[in-house]
Amino acid sequence: MTNRFWSALATGLGACVALPLAAANLLVNPGFDSNSTGWTFQTAGAGAGAGWVAGIGRGGTDGISLFANFTGDSSFVRQCVNTSASVLDAHIYGKLHATSNFRYYGEASVSAFTQANCGGGYAGNAVATPHLLDDGWVLYRIDGMQTPAATQSVMFIAGATGDHGTVTLHWDDAALGPAGTTGVPPRPANLLLNPDFA
Repeated sequence: MTNRFWSALATGLGACVALPLAAANLLVNPGFDSNSTGWTFQTAGAGAGAGWVAGIGRGGTDGISLFANFTGDSSFVRQCVNTSASVLDAHIYGKLHATSNFRYYGEASVSAFTQANCGGGYAGNAVATPHLLDDGWVLYRIDGMQTPAATQSVMFIAGATGDHGTVTLHWDDAALGPAGTTGVPPRPANLLLNPDFA
């Protein structure tokens, strides 16, 4: 067979087969496996705490525990990633472990910066939308974050904040990468227009 045949065959197959984008998680140690390497803890307030804990993640894997005990207390885990991708997806799984009051906050977000290593000017951010799953975990997700043209790095943050009560949140399985590459589960069908009031 001639090279022309193989060239035509390859062209035809390329036109017929849509290959998925390769997974590209830019985070170091996204599943908090065995330790918190790559992540930085930050707490504010006398009743706040944060740390790595074995066996608290999804399916009994390891994870991060964030604790806030008093009004205004907060605890966060964060990681900076150097990237100039124009569109990003991000997600992390969180689960409420204990609370003494229903007034608490769990939040995940991505902030963009104009220099590497999350330096320079702050260029904007996107806050994750929570989606309750059947197993009691909440998927916090950001789909298609448009980063400013000057972006050179981004900060991925997950946190817990207390408000007239005690809250402990567990976090596991984070992902951040160019749009379509993080392996985030598809959104459930929703017939409402603009359900997140974006």
